[in-house]
Amino acid sequence: MTASASCRAAASTATDLATAVAEVCDAVALGNADLAFLFVSSEYGALAASAPGMVRKRLRPRHLLGCTVQGIVAGGTETERGPAVALWAVKLPEASLETFHLVSSRGPEGFAHAGLPAMTGAETAILLPDPFTCPVESVLQALGTETKVLGGVASGANEPGGNRLFVDGDVFPGGCVGVVLRGARLRPLVSQGCRPIGRPFIVTAARENMISALAGQPALARLQETVAEADPAIRAMARRGLHIGLVMDEYKERHEHGDFLIRNVLGVDAGSGALVVGDRVRTGQTVQFQVRDGASAQAEFERLLRTMAGYGPPQGALLFSCNGRGSHLFAEVNCDARAVQAHLGPVPLAGFFAGGEIGPVGAANYLHGFTASLALFYA
Repeated sequence: MTASASCRAAASTATDLATAVAEVCDAVALGNADLAFLFVSSEYGALAASAPGMVRKRLRPRHLLGCTVQGIVAGGTETERGPAVALWAVKLPEASLETFHLVSSRGPEGFAHAGLPAMTGAETAILLPDPFTCPVESVLQALGTETKVLGGVASGANEPGGNRLFVDGDVFPGGCVGVVLRGARLRPLVSQGCRPIGRPFIVTAARENMISALAGQPALARLQETVAEADPAIRAMARRGLHIGLVMDEYKERHEHGDFLIRNVLGVDAGSGALVVGDRVRTGQTVQFQVRDGASAQAEFERLLRTMAGYGPPQGALLFSCNGRGSHLFAEVNCDARAVQAHLGPVPLAGFFAGGEIGPVGAANYLHGFTASLALFYA
């Protein structure tokens, strides 16, 4: 258990759900909490839906949010598999909180979102979407860019209807739950974990998510040139998975880690030879190819944490880490959680391994992959 005067976090790996919930509630024991988050491993099966009711009965937080997940984070420990429960609670006496559940439907003109909260005056929102029933990118577009949005996609199921989303006294099998915060001191940190390779290029021909030319030459030729000029270790990383970084601030003279929105290179269009990437790209935009490895991801996350250390110790933190990180990416376990504690701690930290991470890059909010999205609360 990690604690401050106004924020506490705890985890349990008890195989019996009632025991696990009792253990985290007893450890947190924060009366009059304004906001609590509960993350429950899908290992508990259908019983997971009863967990929020148990927490509300024992602790009576004013607002409770959460979902079923693949693995949890609490303190300096990450539990990637097996039964586990994480509970995080905070007092925010000067903040205004609005919880919601939204349901999306597709119409002839695109998606409509019932239950979308008003964002006027909101500095931050935290979302927990279901991947099968919530079009996350459409929701982010509907929420606008005035509010910083963070969160993680529920990861407790591999098919529709398997996840459970918690909001206050309700449990839902789909949609998106969240909270809008006004008057809370919260800072986002988004670590995408990629390393730029080669040099930046100006996109000179593109349509939708297809790049035909970079700096006046065929895009595929520029890619082949970049990989051929790299050292053997970089070439090996590129073979395992290649990415492209879209520059967020064209006015910077030099672009480094954190200056890009990272998207996958999905393949090559057989008809045109254009590169197909995981987002829309516009002509005139600056891009740079990227690779991802554990060392780069760890170094970037720690660099960003060091910049946050200047704001002083946080009251608490929520971590939404990709389920492709953890032991899948790093040489050691608990890498992200321990980094937070080493650079900012001791800090009450909780979170989960998500099926997609939400966080701002530049002036807009995005859905990411292989990312650590961290919400830092300050008293």
